[in-house]
Amino acid sequence: CNRHSHDCEPEHTPPPPPPSTGCSNAYWKGHKNKWSKSFKNGDRFGAIFQVDSAGNRSLSDTLDIDGGGSKELGREAVTALLNASNPDVHYHFTPTEVKAIVKHAFDTKDYNTATSQLKQYNNCSCPLGN
Repeated sequence: CNRHSHDCEPEHTPPPPPPSTGCSNAYWKGHKNKWSKSFKNGDRFGAIFQVDSAGNRSLSDTLDIDGGGSKELGREAVTALLNASNPDVHYHFTPTEVKAIVKHAFDTKDYNTATSQLKQYNNCSCPLGN
């Protein structure tokens, strides 16, 4: 506002955030060269997500493993973490939030809720190309 004027214009509201984007599990499996420098293929899932019961699989192996339950959550968790860590992906969650969602799921053994929550955002629209 101009202090000398009685006709102050209302402040402009900031533009809405851009819509969420997220690349799929298949994308990250095929583009390991585009992983964030924060993570390497050989990093251990259990250590990254602070989940002892997840076993000692690497992030790369976790992306490739078949199955439902905790294995499906593992695939979506790694995918979500890679999305959240990439500066060109406007992911719905931060890496810290992804880790908390996954840890909570393993602690409570409610894998389905976290899996569907992450999967929803992992398959939005991949801004990184094919």
